[in-house]
Amino acid sequence: PTWQKLSDIIDLSIIPYGNAEERWDSSKQQWLFNCQHGADECLGNMIETCAIASVQFDAKKYFPFINCIEESEELPSEAAKQCATKFQTDYDSIMECVNGPLGNTLEHQMALQTNALSPPHQYVPWVTLNGVHTEKIQTEANENLLKLICDTYKGTPPPACSSEEQ
Repeated sequence: PTWQKLSDIIDLSIIPYGNAEERWDSSKQQWLFNCQHGADECLGNMIETCAIASVQFDAKKYFPFINCIEESEELPSEAAKQCATKFQTDYDSIMECVNGPLGNTLEHQMALQTNALSPPHQYVPWVTLNGVHTEKIQTEANENLLKLICDTYKGTPPPACSSEEQ
């Protein structure tokens, strides 16, 4: 709901990596990923990463698709098919990315971004606001993200930031 109300003032970055770990496999010349919740989570991360790249990292284009996948009860590949149809996203090109060297490289970039967080992430989701993470930001994001964004926005607040909306 916050995204729908404030997408014009939010510069959103989603990093689909979570608590995964990676290692380089020199025999396959690729990164191997081990996800906290198993292979399905790794597949979901890769699908989301490829979807993000497919729209040149434009959150207004990728966020509805990713939100749809995250809300689904289906396995990631099935959810992605359904959400691709719903949001007119090219499922085949996303899966081509997932199954090829591009997806592997892109997911490695997500690992690098996750591992570069300061302070290092301890759980997911790990919210940063203007590049900063604190427990206060995390708590406020979880309790009332709309208010947090409105309170920290430096420009003219949009109508959704009026007190009756929050």
